[in-house]
This record gives sequence, structure tokens and C-alpha cells, in this order.
Amino acid sequence: MMELRRIVLVNWHMMVRADLDLAGDAAILGQNRSGKSTIIDLIQAVMAGGSSRLYRFNRSAGESGGRSERTLGGYCLGELNEDTFLRSQARSCIALVFEDPNRRRLPVSLGLSIEAARGQQTEVAGRFVAEGIGVDTSMLLDTDEDALRPTAWPVARRRLDQACREAGGQLLTPDDAKTFIREYMRVLFTGRRTSDPERFVRTFVAALSFTDIASVEQFVHRYLLEPQPIDIAELRDSIRRYREIQKTIADLNRRLEALRAIRAQIEEFDRLLAEEFTCRALEKTAMLVEGFARLLANVNERRSKARELHLVTAEFARVEEEIERATEALASVQRQLMATGAQGQRAIVEQEIRGLERDHAGVMERLLARHLSTARAIQLLDLRDRLGAINPGELFRARARAAPRAPVFGAPPGAAVPGGGRARGGGGGGPQAVPGAGLGP
Repeated sequence: MMELRRIVLVNWHMMVRADLDLAGDAAILGQNRSGKSTIIDLIQAVMAGGSSRLYRFNRSAGESGGRSERTLGGYCLGELNEDTFLRSQARSCIALVFEDPNRRRLPVSLGLSIEAARGQQTEVAGRFVAEGIGVDTSMLLDTDEDALRPTAWPVARRRLDQACREAGGQLLTPDDAKTFIREYMRVLFTGRRTSDPERFVRTFVAALSFTDIASVEQFVHRYLLEPQPIDIAELRDSIRRYREIQKTIADLNRRLEALRAIRAQIEEFDRLLAEEFTCRALEKTAMLVEGFARLLANVNERRSKARELHLVTAEFARVEEEIERATEALASVQRQLMATGAQGQRAIVEQEIRGLERDHAGVMERLLARHLSTARAIQLLDLRDRLGAINPGELFRARARAAPRAPVFGAPPGAAVPGGGRARGGGGGGPQAVPGAGLGP
């Protein structure tokens, strides 16, 4: 926050030269006509940019009435009364120096260079906002023949500009009061241009006026709010526009309600559409899961069938080996029977054959209980082996040779047979069993 630290004046009222340094909270105290209003009005003049529309100088102790008789030219010429002036013409310089107590910002100096003469209009020759320097009277005075004279504005402007450049700041010299106020507000307060500088100055000047405040409301209406006299025609037009705006607002509210209903329907449609998409996605996911489950079941079934086929194949190979061993044993018995021809050995062989047949039947039953198709295949193989053991051609030729003598295989009835026995014909003779012919499924 920038604070006022110095008041600089040259040729201001009865004071020729002064640098008034301030610090912290300051008060201006003194008797009547001691110059208190002179200092306050100097601050007003600088802050208002020298514009008579904006400042309101305070009344002196001897003045009466509502408005002060003091003027900017009167302060420059040192006016004591209507006919008495300390200076017939004068060049005055007044300035305010602001500094940051925390030293985070450069100092800023605001000032005016004023030229006045009796009988002529007072002119503000120059306004300056010097960023980076704290102005004092030495920068606003020149020595002429061992006398100090106020510096002309062009020379002072060059001097201030050089000092600002050396300090790392800049010098602004607006031509009008409004721009001057806007620039120093930007530099001092906001960091950007303000929208209504005149309103700020009016409020500031009102705060410096030595007048009683009857009420806060009166102060706000007089100094803070802009004057706005009532215009009946404009008021009627405003009422008419207000009613039209009310109708427009009611119509817009009805449209808004309709749009809200449409939006609710659209949101409901979006929700249903999202649910449909979700259901379809779930359905497709379920179908994929079901298909995958079927595929997995099929794979498992194929694996089970493959294992079962492997077991059946192994069992089939084992059964084939047993059949082969049984066939070889049967063939060996048949050869043994044909070689010896003994009746007792035949009975033994037949008993062994029946034992083998029972074993074979047990194997077949087990296979049939487990694998019917495999058992049937093995049965067919067994029949094929038995038919192979009994040669049909030899059988028919033996029948043809033995037809005149007896209807049995081997020797005629009563003839001797190997092993000491006799052959019997008809229904009671003949061999008890033909190897390979008595095995059934």
C-alpha cells in the first residue's frame, strides 16, 4: 500500500518553498488562518489534476456562504484579499510523493506546474506522474543571479524524465486532468486503468472538505452516488419496458418448462437406449459364455472319448493276445489228440478245452459288460478263428469218403482206432467233441 510521505510546494499562497515530510499517521494542527486549509487544498489541487470542476477549496476563517472564494490562481499569486496579492505573476509547482513502507515498489510523485498572472486566466502548464523518484523542491527550482526561481515546465519535464530513467521508472505527462487521474490511479492503486476516475476524485475531495455531515445517507447521496433527477417520461417508458420484460420472462419461463420436459424425455430415451445396449451386450456375452462352455464340454468329451478309446484299444489288444494264446493252446491240444488218439487223453483235453471255453466266456462277459461293441467284434474274431481251425473242404471230402461205410468222422463202426478202442457208429459212436466245433459265443 502506497502512503503519502512528502508534500512539495513552490510559490503556494504565502509559502515560497517547502518540503513537508510525513511518516505514519499525521495531523495538521493550528489556529485559524494558520494555513491548515492551504495544505489540504494543495492536496485537493494535485489529486484533481488542477481541474476546477473537481476540487472544492475550503473556506477560510473569515469567509461565509456555501462555497469558498479561494481559487487556484489566488493560491499561486498569494492572494490575501480581493486587492492584495503577494505576487503579480507567478509560476508555482506543487507535488505529492508516495512511497511503499515495505520498499516493494518504487516511489511515485504526482505534481502540477501552474502559471498565473493578475487579470489573466490561470493555466496548468504541465501535469506529471513520475514513477521511481521522490520529487523535492531542488528539482523544481533554478538559480538565476543568486536567486531561486521556479523551473519552467519544459526544463522541469526533461529533468524529471532523466531522473526517472536513472531510477528505472518512467515519466508520464498527461495533457488533461481525467487522463492524469486515471494514470496515477493505475500506478498507485489498481495496476490497471480505472473506469471512472472523476467519481473517485469527487469522493476524495468530499472527504477533505471541512463541512459537517448531517447523516450518512445524505453523504452517500451527495458524494458517492451520481445525481439522477427523475424524468417522468423516462420513468413511464421504464415501467412499460419493465412490463414487457415481465411478459417476456413469463414466456421464456413457459418455453423453459417445455424444454425441461423435452430434456427429461431425451434423458429417459438415452437411459433406455443405454439399458438396451447393456442388455444386448449381456446377451451376447451370455451367448459367448454358453458357446465357450459347449466348446469346453465338447473338448472334454473328446478327451474322455479319446481316453476311453485308448483303454478299449488296449483292452482289445490284450483280449486278442488272450485269444491268440487260447487258440495256440487249442491247436496244441488238437495236435496232441490227433497224435495219440487215446480216449482218456481225449477226455482230459476236452475238459481242458471246456475250461478254456469257460475262461474265454468269462473274458467275453467282462468285455461285454464294459464294451458291447468290442465284445461283439471279439466274438466275430473268435468265430472266424474256429472256422479257420475246421477246414470245410477237408470235412466235406471226409464225408464223401466215409459215406458208404458209416456217418461218423474217422473209422467205421466196430473198427479199431488208435489207442485200443473201437469206433462206434450212428448215434452213440464218434468222437465226443470236435476241436473247435463245440465253442459257442
